[in-house]
Amino acid sequence: MVAACRHGDWLRGSIMSIDLASGYGYVTVRHDPTLQLERPEDQWVLATSPSLVALRGNQPVFIPDAQASDEFPGFRKESRERGYCSVLVMPMRCTDLLGRPMVLTVNSERVKDIGPTDLALMKLIVQLGSIAVEKQKAIAEQKDSALQREMVLSTHTRLMQQAISDDSVQKLSDAIHPILQRPVLIVDLTTNAILAGASPKPRLFDDGEWHEIVETQLRPRIRRLPFDTMREDGVTLIEFPITLERHGFGLAASVYPLRIDGTSVGALMVLGDDGLTEYDQLLIGSIRLAVSVQLMRNLIRFQFERRSLDELFSEIIDGKWKNENDLAQRALKFGIRLNRPHRMIVVSFAESDNLAAATLGNVQQGIALLFDRGGSTPVVVGHADCMIILVPATNNLTDEYLRELMMKVMREIRLYTPIEPVSVLSALCTSLQDYQGHWKSCRNILDIAQVFGKRGILSAEDLGPLPILLSTANADYVQEFVRRTLGTVLDHDEANETQFLATLKAYVNTGCRNQQCADELGIHVTTLRYRLAKSAELFGLNLDSPAKRFDLELAIRLYDLCQQ
Repeated sequence: MVAACRHGDWLRGSIMSIDLASGYGYVTVRHDPTLQLERPEDQWVLATSPSLVALRGNQPVFIPDAQASDEFPGFRKESRERGYCSVLVMPMRCTDLLGRPMVLTVNSERVKDIGPTDLALMKLIVQLGSIAVEKQKAIAEQKDSALQREMVLSTHTRLMQQAISDDSVQKLSDAIHPILQRPVLIVDLTTNAILAGASPKPRLFDDGEWHEIVETQLRPRIRRLPFDTMREDGVTLIEFPITLERHGFGLAASVYPLRIDGTSVGALMVLGDDGLTEYDQLLIGSIRLAVSVQLMRNLIRFQFERRSLDELFSEIIDGKWKNENDLAQRALKFGIRLNRPHRMIVVSFAESDNLAAATLGNVQQGIALLFDRGGSTPVVVGHADCMIILVPATNNLTDEYLRELMMKVMREIRLYTPIEPVSVLSALCTSLQDYQGHWKSCRNILDIAQVFGKRGILSAEDLGPLPILLSTANADYVQEFVRRTLGTVLDHDEANETQFLATLKAYVNTGCRNQQCADELGIHVTTLRYRLAKSAELFGLNLDSPAKRFDLELAIRLYDLCQQ
């Protein structure tokens, strides 16, 4: 600025930042040797300033005599007050720290002319000034970046110290909001907890109301987030629908999965749809690491306790225990009184589901925490890729209670995976010897369910005698037998919209009695005889042979069983 005035023969000058959004120009640097106590105007309305004209045209604007100019009344007023005449406004090829374009303005006490040489000199000075401004910006950005990195490192160290020295995820969560200055939410699968933090919309609902919204509206979906994002290494953007008394809206969130050795232990959610800066991403990386370390401590503790319990129960199930009193004492440490009767709820997923071991472990842990949170007494153990819930047989252990308990477990599992498992209830275990036999009975039912594609809550009564008799048969052989016996009938019915299978099914169900079968179908007995004769002709069925009728009946019953 001083060089422009000294070498260009100007009295005073200034550099202005032009804020197009607000419609004002702001003086950032001023050189005025005549300035005394009273400071001149530091902002100009762009509508009355030549600065906007210079920027839009990217050309200098020269006013020979501002005191006599009608085009820019603002300059005319100030020039008369401060006693200057000629004004030159030149656009600069740079922006300030806020990204606003800049202009250089100089003026003289007298009216002067500007020749090509004078203008070339001013352009050179402006170019050098632009370079200096950009260099100062780069230095300022480097200093700011170094300061941010130092702050991130300090924050990282502080968070890690807290994660290592304190076992409370809640305290760590409370420390995150002041650091990130954004509402966050932590999903902790190791304790089945959701730490909601501060409200993302304080104008609509306070922190307490936000926690209520999380529990009543968002908990099921939030609990599934770590599994929905398990395949994603980075951030996943989602939106939660929230319903208030008078209106509903969507709440955007960035979800970062938290994993330990491939096991999903939770998720970090940063709420809000405004963009995250590079500084924010560095902070989030430190926060994820600190929370993961904290959750790892919980996971290791849980896995140690769970492994000891699983090993104990494996001895009981496999009948490998030697000293009954020693086994009973070890079981007491986990709240299991083996001298009292129990029933087992066995939960298993089909082998074809390929459920990840990490997910299965989380399901088992979640069910255990479900009972802990509810103050219930059932104990959850793992054995042979199954989850076993040991329920004490108290006086109020009714069939209705057990059914509701099994449904409660199935609902909890849906929070972790959409795959529906098979759940079986054992007979009453009154002694140590009962556990092994009742486990094998439950395992047989699970194997039968696997063969016939059954899911949900099952019992031996639900399956009937036929599947049990055929449970040792190869599933492919059963399906091939059904296809060989009924395949042509099924294909003909589908292609021609006929009812031969329904007729044959009614025939075997009524003991091959013509009149009773015709009555059930609502047709004349002559019509029935025609259909049966046609079946024999089309499909080679010999209904007069007892062996062939047995094959037909068996195939029909197997077909119905597989369709259920």
